Amino acid sequence: MYEKKEKFMNDTLNNFNNTSADVKCIEDVDILDLLDQYENDADQLWGATDDLLHYEIVTFDKIDTPTNPCTSLEKFKMCEEDCVNTKMDNLTCREPNCMTKCLQQQKFTQFTQLRQGLKIFLYQNLSLYIFEYMFLNSTSSPCVNLSVMEDCHKNCYLDQIKLQNLTCQFPFLPKEIDNDEECIANELACNYTAILGEIRIKVNPSFLCNCARECEKTVITTHYNFEKHNTNTTIFYSFSNWIRKLTEYYSYDFIALLCDVGGYLSLYTGLSCTSIVKLLFHDLKKTFQKLLFSVKKNHFEKKVISNISIMLKEKKEVPHLDKIKIIFILLSFSVCCYIISIRVKDYFKFPVYVTIVLVQDRYIQPPTIVFCSENSDMYEKKEKFIMSNHTFHNVKCIEDVDILDLLIQFENDADQLWEATGDLANYEMAVQMGKNFGKKSKTFVPNFGNLSYLDTVFGRCIKVESGSMEYNPVSAIYYMGFFGEGIRCNTHTKIFLMKTEERIDFLTYNIQPHDVAMTIKFSRQTLDRLDTPTNPCTTLEKFKVCEKSCVSTKMEDENIICRLPFLNSTNITMCKTPADAKATRKSYIKVHANTDAIHDCNCDPPCSHTIYTNLIDYCPITKEMDILVLTMYEFDSNIREMLKEELAVPFIKLVCDIGSITGFFLGLSILLCFKLVEKFLNRIKVHL
Repeated sequence: MYEKKEKFMNDTLNNFNNTSADVKCIEDVDILDLLDQYENDADQLWGATDDLLHYEIVTFDKIDTPTNPCTSLEKFKMCEEDCVNTKMDNLTCREPNCMTKCLQQQKFTQFTQLRQGLKIFLYQNLSLYIFEYMFLNSTSSPCVNLSVMEDCHKNCYLDQIKLQNLTCQFPFLPKEIDNDEECIANELACNYTAILGEIRIKVNPSFLCNCARECEKTVITTHYNFEKHNTNTTIFYSFSNWIRKLTEYYSYDFIALLCDVGGYLSLYTGLSCTSIVKLLFHDLKKTFQKLLFSVKKNHFEKKVISNISIMLKEKKEVPHLDKIKIIFILLSFSVCCYIISIRVKDYFKFPVYVTIVLVQDRYIQPPTIVFCSENSDMYEKKEKFIMSNHTFHNVKCIEDVDILDLLIQFENDADQLWEATGDLANYEMAVQMGKNFGKKSKTFVPNFGNLSYLDTVFGRCIKVESGSMEYNPVSAIYYMGFFGEGIRCNTHTKIFLMKTEERIDFLTYNIQPHDVAMTIKFSRQTLDRLDTPTNPCTTLEKFKVCEKSCVSTKMEDENIICRLPFLNSTNITMCKTPADAKATRKSYIKVHANTDAIHDCNCDPPCSHTIYTNLIDYCPITKEMDILVLTMYEFDSNIREMLKEELAVPFIKLVCDIGSITGFFLGLSILLCFKLVEKFLNRIKVHL
């Protein structure tokens, strides 16, 4: 698209009537002005604008209820279209709440664009992502309202400040830390200020002072974009009108307890509430009769009571009563068998449901991150290559030169080429500078990971493995930096997460231009699967072995004729020409970026693994700081969503349901079944 826009500007440069002649930035050329270059075919134009996009897909399945109705997607689109047409036809008197009258669709899929490929456009706006968490106030994990939690945090900080034995009074500290002398602007006050800042960073009241969490917590994740603009305004808008709200509920409550107790009692003893009440009244009646006969011994009372008892015991025969009983028993038995069969079928399907458990971790550990950038030697090699090859004289961006084209400068040895792309010393120097700065500062806590080399398709990259640390929203930030070559045409760093210990995940591709500081905000989800006969799962180690075998098989199907340093295969020789090397790299990316071991090779998924999602922020830096490329990565909060699969019909519930069904329809229990079997055997003995 850039080439098409540049051609459009050159073709119209001498046209006085064309407004594009005064355009200085090629990005300001409207893509619709390029229609004539695509034979006035908008489909071709739109297809040419395609770029690498990654999306986070969230699907919402709604239930149609009287209080919150929903409709099909087709009906929703018809209502939405009518609403838009209404607004367009009557702009001066349009109905602002038109869309609220449209019923929500039953199934809604939200595509959140996380990042774009090599072309990054910066806008001056602030996007807000809102997450609401509603916690339960339980004995094991209590929660309080916001004011109580803030008071606990405040008292925790004050207790730590008291331990410092300050000799002067700051105006922003409460009176309980009172001193006769007020702090003045001197070296002592500066030292105390640094101590207070260090306490704010290192003290975590939630764990140090056991402060309870807040029952209602709102986490707002910001996403900044910037662009040079004439105005000083910043646009605030929500990326989506959906607010993710998670509420804790008891998975096993008092009603479920009563149902289980009733099922067990009905199945094993044949007891129910009515039978228990009947037994109690029967015992009370017997006790009352004994008391009555012992007090009043006269013959009249005994005779009257006995006659009344005889009258009550007499049965009045109803015509066809036995037939009605038989029909009712058969009907109840049929319904009972049908319901039990459905429940048994459901049990052997091993259905599961997913519960979300909100966990607030004390310690956090970011994933392993890989940084791929180019050092000064590679820039020199590329400049030399462009000057010595006439076919590359039209290349304007030195970054566009493929490193595989430089094989000839390394005697066609790919190992030497990959070794030249590494620049670990540069990163280590930037890390050391950050550590030295942290030693002098009391408010800046530098957290850096362990650096090592990793061979990838982009050369020898830097792998950063970070250790766990206690979470604190102020200081739980990791830093990574290196000294770049300044701002060039398209200078950038490629950033990936690791798929396994050996290779990067192409689907986590991020770009950091060297004229911006970049912040990566992580959020975590832990998925715990159930290992069932219908949906088996395995350990993470066994899954990785199966996945590795799957990828190896697909690589063999590509029939590559040579290898590169990032391939572990020793059966084939190293690539000697750029063409062969590019073919190998293309096959590698094709396989590793598009292979799903679970679906393609029937690998059992891991029973437990952690999913990381990230949001990228860019902040412009000054030209004086463009040599230092800074990357920060942190967690938006220490709340981790644990998605746990639970059996919808476990064996205990199956037994309880069978007991409840048989007890309700037939009044059967295990004891009654033994009695019936005993009577049946006794009758057989009598006949024998």
